[in-house]
Amino acid sequence: MDELEDMCQTAANLAATEYYKIVLIVKCIAFAIGTMLFFSLFFVQGSYSFFHPNARLLLIMNQVWAICGCATYAILDGYNYWRFSTHYSNPCDYLVSAQLSVAMRAPSDICLYGQTLSILMLAIERIIATVRIRSYESSTSTLIAWIMIVAEIVIAVSWVLLMLVDYPWSEMKVSCTVSSKKTANRFQIMMLTMEAVEIFALLLFIGLYRFNRARCKFIVKTPTSGINSLTARYQVRENLRAVSLIMPYIVIHVLCFSSTLIAQPVNTYLNIQRSPTQFIIFIEVFNFFEFYAISMPAFVLLRQPFVVYTIKQLQQYFPHGGLGRKSEGAKPLVQQVPPLGASQEGDIYFIQLKGLFDGPLSQTQPKFHGNFRFYGLKRDFNAKRMAMAHTIAPLPL
Repeated sequence: MDELEDMCQTAANLAATEYYKIVLIVKCIAFAIGTMLFFSLFFVQGSYSFFHPNARLLLIMNQVWAICGCATYAILDGYNYWRFSTHYSNPCDYLVSAQLSVAMRAPSDICLYGQTLSILMLAIERIIATVRIRSYESSTSTLIAWIMIVAEIVIAVSWVLLMLVDYPWSEMKVSCTVSSKKTANRFQIMMLTMEAVEIFALLLFIGLYRFNRARCKFIVKTPTSGINSLTARYQVRENLRAVSLIMPYIVIHVLCFSSTLIAQPVNTYLNIQRSPTQFIIFIEVFNFFEFYAISMPAFVLLRQPFVVYTIKQLQQYFPHGGLGRKSEGAKPLVQQVPPLGASQEGDIYFIQLKGLFDGPLSQTQPKFHGNFRFYGLKRDFNAKRMAMAHTIAPLPL
């Protein structure tokens, strides 16, 4: 009974804390914005539409986890804001049942775990692409991606189910959570495991980038090496480009999640120095998922070739801080030259690939059809946009 009274008093204190409710409403708005931003990425993924089908599917799944996570966190924070903004004469009315607590919290935790695992799966997929460099990029099979997606879902759900073993279903809860006093140590181990998975995936991507960059330099300087066919050299180049494009996903995810994954176990360890009310507020404040929800899609949008091209074109009208005057020395980013003439699309495609290694093309970029929307599911575009992407952001060698 004393424990129940303490929880009722903690809930009443939270309801009386305006700062806590402000944090909840700000996070709810941020998650709603993040949901829309992440969803918008499905329609503007120009650079990522050239990925191998496995990489595209895994990247789509990563963003599906992010969208679901933003939506579930928005619902959770909105519910908590409504609950603690309502006036109850009995402070125990602020408490929620264990069943409702799990129902509100488990979906967001599953999405959080799933997105962390999706980063690791992306790293593993790129390792496979690096090892099978002669045949992987030319294949169109998506079996590996589907196996990894199923593994992400199964492991993420299993982690939450593991937290629910010995869960006190008869207790009332102040905040929506899947952990309890009996599973506090298990929760800390789970969070630290996620942090280890995240850092391990980051190290894998750094290693992949350095290895593929060295390999790309080697085959350019040594054309008589074992990997000397145009297709093999193209696959090495594409693997390096894919790793460099995925890397920001990993870095931003680590920056936003590491503090959360570290702060929560530390907060649990220091619980004896904090009141229950301070403990709950600390958890909400140091959950930085809302920063990821806004910064990640914003960063991806700013990296799109048409956005970079537009910014560079606008910069030509602001020489040395002037307004309305175009820079005299400004040159167009993509120069128009006479067309190549009638040719098969496949021949043109390999001529362009050959130019990546043997020098620039002497002719223009003819129009051909490819997939642009939804990472390569709908929408035609022309080779000019593709060339613009290479001109604006060339891959360092």
